[in-house]
Amino acid sequence: MSFTRRNLLLLAAAIGIAAGPVAAYAQETLNVGAYPTNPPFEYKN
Repeated sequence: MSFTRRNLLLLAAAIGIAAGPVAAYAQETLNVGAYPTNPPFEYKN
């Protein structure tokens, strides 16, 4: 079965639409482990 350019674009669009909510959820979970505004190695006297 040979893919044409149109079929390849449709497949890529379908994968992007399906993976969209997963990527948004992953971005939120990555922000949970963000560094604090003043890490211990940046304490100033």
